[in-house]
Amino acid sequence: VNWRHAYDSQGAKCGDGHELYVGTSSGMPRFLAALTIGLEFCDAFYKRVDESFCVNLDHTNEPDAWYGGQWCYVSGECRSAPRANGTGSLRVKLCTAGEDRMLRDKAPEELISWAAKNDFETGLLLKMAYPVETVVQWPMVKDRILHPAAASSDNSTESMKQPKALDQRLKEL
Repeated sequence: VNWRHAYDSQGAKCGDGHELYVGTSSGMPRFLAALTIGLEFCDAFYKRVDESFCVNLDHTNEPDAWYGGQWCYVSGECRSAPRANGTGSLRVKLCTAGEDRMLRDKAPEELISWAAKNDFETGLLLKMAYPVETVVQWPMVKDRILHPAAASSDNSTESMKQPKALDQRLKEL
């Protein structure tokens, strides 16, 4: 189901699906999540997307967890998906890689172009598309990204403090 149409004509309300999961996953009540992130997530993102594709449930990097995947609204006729929380007829689907149109399958350049063309905030769009790394922080990687040749030959005490897990994570990126 087209996101904008889900809200405009199919009866979806912000929070009927997983729109607010980023807030509620940490224990925040749904009404408070709607107040704090509803404008940015629902009004500025979900209700404006005039396309159908799956987006991240949460802004994490836990691909094996159920909330590490993507979701979308589907027609009420899709019996394999559970009903949405609201009174509308839509259902909420957890998307399947290789079967569903997933935002994370698009290249970063495509998303950046799409954001500019459709007047969306690029950072939020990328968080809705890709796993969000929370372990590796900018101070830990800035030299490796901005000066890769120097960072690879750097044997200073500061670079030695980086955990081996970080080195492995950077290799995966």
